[in-house]
Amino acid sequence: MRKEFLIIALVIFILIFAGIFLHKGESDDVSIVALNTPPTMGLDVIGQLEVVIKNNESHMVDISLDVKNAFVDENGRGLSTSRMMISGISGENQDKYDYDAISGKVTLSPGENRILVLVGYEATGTYDVEVKLYQNEQVIDEKVTSIEVLPPKLSVELEYTEKRSDDMLIYMIDGYILNEGPGRAEDVDATIIISNLESGEVLSSEKYQYYVGGNTKTSLSEWRDLPAAIIELSDTGDSEKSYMPLESVVKGKRGEAYLVTVEARWNDQNVSSELIIPNSYEQKGDSL
Repeated sequence: MRKEFLIIALVIFILIFAGIFLHKGESDDVSIVALNTPPTMGLDVIGQLEVVIKNNESHMVDISLDVKNAFVDENGRGLSTSRMMISGISGENQDKYDYDAISGKVTLSPGENRILVLVGYEATGTYDVEVKLYQNEQVIDEKVTSIEVLPPKLSVELEYTEKRSDDMLIYMIDGYILNEGPGRAEDVDATIIISNLESGEVLSSEKYQYYVGGNTKTSLSEWRDLPAAIIELSDTGDSEKSYMPLESVVKGKRGEAYLVTVEARWNDQNVSSELIIPNSYEQKGDSL
């Protein structure tokens, strides 16, 4: 009797194990159709990778999504995407969709499904973004696409306007840091220097920090309705006129000339521009 009991127990164990194994080995007919993303992205800019998945079954299918190199830190290391990776999902039956933005779990409706995955990079370079689909802890499909991450491309532009009165000339200098690249630049150090053109003596040197977005420009002016710098020329060279709170201010005598230089630095980029006042001649520097 004991022997028969052991045989029955063994058979039951084998059947249970086989059932679990067979269930785990089964997978639905689901595949990645396409990975859609811009071929290039800007540095420190959050973008989206569209994962197009086809569910060829007639029923809802639960899968898990994992993405390698969706996020890369400043040292070029890929970060874990097991959390907060999915930003949205859409498809033929959008009202029936279900997904977990924290775990990467998605419920697919029959037909085509489009899943938006957040991507972002703190280091330039070309990265292979690998997407894997899991079901029952097994990889059922995978695809790879490449994203090139580009840095900012900075330059400096200077201009001025002139105001005249009977006893005074006022030169209001405006400037911009331009970014012709898609990546954004944070903490750009810029110094506005005003010096005597003849002697080279530095009369004013003020340092500021700026944020410059991708494909845009940022004004050097720190104050609304005020320029970035002012040069005032009068007969005495020392009027009582105040330009507060602007700090980049030089007061001189008529007939004197001044050199305005703006130097901007960000990572390995050093750019500059020069402007001679009161002459209309402007000389722009190139990136180093």
